[in-house]
Amino acid sequence: MAITKKNDILCELEQVRQSNKRKILVPSEVVEWAAENPETALHAKFCWDDTKAAEEYRLWQARELIHIHVRFEPKIKKNVKIYVSLEKDRLNPGGGYRTLVSVMGNKRLREQLLEQAKREALLYAEKYAALEELLPLFRTIKKVFRDEKPAKKRKAV
Repeated sequence: MAITKKNDILCELEQVRQSNKRKILVPSEVVEWAAENPETALHAKFCWDDTKAAEEYRLWQARELIHIHVRFEPKIKKNVKIYVSLEKDRLNPGGGYRTLVSVMGNKRLREQLLEQAKREALLYAEKYAALEELLPLFRTIKKVFRDEKPAKKRKAV
């Protein structure tokens, strides 16, 4: 597979967007353009083996099914996700999901989920930084992290 540069892909995506009447980037048009232009950086980013692509799509569907399921939690009187994906589990082949109840009941796993949530909150703030209306929310997120006491370092076992 040829090495592609981020800029090459961005230029090609912009070319696809510019060819759209409404000047918006449509995923199906990106795939169509990449298929018609096999020597491009975009083409190299797609799986063109239909059997493999179908398997990847079914895995994506399974992840979506896992993500959408919630249950009512009487202790907090809210619906919560049933399954969560910890970053450490995503490092293993195939990834995996744990029940939120099992994660919350394990101090070490709960700490991992909390650290992951903090990183995701900061990424959210970065993603929507251009929306001035959300600046008070972003300041609050940063203040919560700044005011938090650092986690105690554990001794290696």
